[in-house]
Order: sequence, then C-alpha cells, then structure tokens
Amino acid sequence: MTTMTPHESTARTLLNMHLVALYRQGKALAFADTTKAHQFLMGLPAHDPRLSRLFQETPIATQRQGAYLQESLQELCQAESRKLVPILAPIPPNLELTLGYSGESKAPFTDVTRDANFLAFYYSTGDKPYWEDGLGGQTDSWDGYLTWIQHWMVSAGLGPYRDTLGAADAEASHTWLLDRRTRLVYVAERGNPAVRQLLRAQWPQDAWPNISPEEALDLMRQRMAQQSQRPLSQEQVMAFYRQHLQDVADLSDWLEKYWPMKVSGRDG
Repeated sequence: MTTMTPHESTARTLLNMHLVALYRQGKALAFADTTKAHQFLMGLPAHDPRLSRLFQETPIATQRQGAYLQESLQELCQAESRKLVPILAPIPPNLELTLGYSGESKAPFTDVTRDANFLAFYYSTGDKPYWEDGLGGQTDSWDGYLTWIQHWMVSAGLGPYRDTLGAADAEASHTWLLDRRTRLVYVAERGNPAVRQLLRAQWPQDAWPNISPEEALDLMRQRMAQQSQRPLSQEQVMAFYRQHLQDVADLSDWLEKYWPMKVSGRDG
C-alpha cells in the first residue's frame, strides 16, 4: 500500500468528514461531476477552520484533494451493497499503528508483507482490542483503542453502534472496518460475508503457504525455539513500551488538536 504522510492522512480524514455527512443526506454523488467537486474543494477551507489550518501548515494541491475525494466517493458508493455503514468519525494518522498493526510484519510462513488495505476491529471479552486483516488477527493494547473510541467525536459518530463493538463484559455483535488507503471507517455486523471477502481478497495467492498442517506446526515449533534463544532484553522491552506510550500520546494530541473537548463558550 502506498505510504502517505500524516498531513495527507489528516487531509483525507477532514475531507471524509464532510463527504460522509453529505453521503448520509444523499448529496455526495453530485461530486462525481469533477467541476462540482472542484468548486466544493475550493470553497471548503473558508468554512472549515481545521482544513484551513492544515493547508496553511502544509499546502496540498487541489488536484490531489480531488483525487482523495473521488477515491473516497468510489468506496462509499459500494458501502450499501457491502452492508457497511459509513461512520462520521476522525481517524488519526497513527490509529492502526497504536492498535498494534504496523503493516510491516510477514504473513505466516511466507515473505508477503502484511500491509493490508482493510482492517477489522472489535473489543474482546478478554478486555483487549482485536484486529484482523484476512490473514489472521491478534489482540493488542487497550489504551490506544479506548483513547480513540471514547473520544467525544468518535463516540458521537458511532451513535447507536457504540455499545455493539464489544467490551470486557459484552461480546461484540458488530465490528468496525478501517480502509487504510482512504481513511474511511465503517461499521458492519460480525460475520458479514462482504467484510470477510474484502479482508481475504486483498491478498495474493502466495500469502497462504501451500504446506500441510503438520509442516506448519513444525515450522511454528522451530520459530518458537528460535525466539526462546533470543529473548528481548529489558532495555528493548522498555524501549518498546516507551514508544507505545508515545504513540498513544500522539493519537490523543491529534484528536485534541482537531476536535478539542467542548467547553462552554468554545466552538470545538
């Protein structure tokens, strides 16, 4: 997947917030007309102080903004057929990294890099968030997940789905799906076959090794033996922990910068 800068990711998110709101009103399809899309983009910073501030910090060409808009629109047009509900929620540039998905690990027993476009998340009864990318999944740290999902703007955007995504004492009935390329986010029922298809179809055939279960078990035992011979030092563990705390802090700072907590007499 093409790497994007934090500013590019933020620009996509800010544009998506407007696009999803218009999609819910049945007005987003008008931007399939590139002239109307251009007019919309040219006037948007005057009405959105977040975008205005972002473009002052790092200008992004209108042509590129238009490409972002069209890519998101193409995905939104498929949401209904996939039984996905687009959510009006801000997506920090480092969200998936903070939730444990680096996009740099290898698929099991292959050389395919797990740099997924689509990721599905929910909160497990093990009191940890769980992600899956079509090749597998795992639980990870709870602090980044709760920092994001309990933010007032994310909570408001989830609306009635807030309590369906799982908790330590409640099984998730729904999952939320992140499109890492467009920075759109959706909610869908767990077990939705369209979500399963999206997750699996994003990988080449060689992402699944052509080996027997016995061979896979033997390779797993070999890897575990190798890892036990090279345990992480205390310094490495602490460095990893400090980096995670910094990632959570960066996520929180980004949310506060663009959607600060509302107080009386202040426009958030």
